[in-house]
Amino acid sequence: MKPESLPQPTPATEAHWVQGELVRSFMRTQRDTQWVGPLLMALVVGVLWGDVPLAILAGWLCAGLAVAGFRFWLVRRYEGEVLHAGADAHIAFFRRHQLAWPAAAAVWGLTTLLYFDRSSLADQFICWLTIAGLGMFSMNSLATQLATMRAYLDTLAMSALTVVAWRMGVELELRGPTYHWWLVLLLLGFWQLLRYAGQRLHHTHRRNFEVEFRNAQLI
Repeated sequence: MKPESLPQPTPATEAHWVQGELVRSFMRTQRDTQWVGPLLMALVVGVLWGDVPLAILAGWLCAGLAVAGFRFWLVRRYEGEVLHAGADAHIAFFRRHQLAWPAAAAVWGLTTLLYFDRSSLADQFICWLTIAGLGMFSMNSLATQLATMRAYLDTLAMSALTVVAWRMGVELELRGPTYHWWLVLLLLGFWQLLRYAGQRLHHTHRRNFEVEFRNAQLI
């Protein structure tokens, strides 16, 4: 951005401009990473094929593709209507549509219904590894928007833990294998670790844009 296009250097205008640039960076990242969700869905379907009734697997896949399709449309609309606008338009657009990402997290968290203690240990391991990888990837790709990143990780973790708790406490009446408890502890620890790492990464992104703003004003 050219120096003359920047607002006058006051704390309020700096924060506003930085927030607009954070949204711009966020949406650029979403454009470049849209392929990840459908690719991981194909992996999950392939792993659980034969373990899960076809109707249930198809229902989950349709829900996941619907959310992915909405986010694809959202990026296209952003590029057509907001990309070259100012900070106000970027911030307003994102506020209107920010729930799309926690909705995607809910679909992924509920994947636990398909495999936890219902498929082979090898298939469960692959699915848990997929969820863990998705959590790490999302922490990085969503870090420019701290509240959205936290909402995504919280929804992903809480929906998965709710399914695990139901299976352990209601269906198995706490008589399941011991490793279930270790899995819960691992999920809780990994969830908090991602939240902490994402917060640190967000602060790094924000500081970078603050420095860019101040350097441009000095120039």
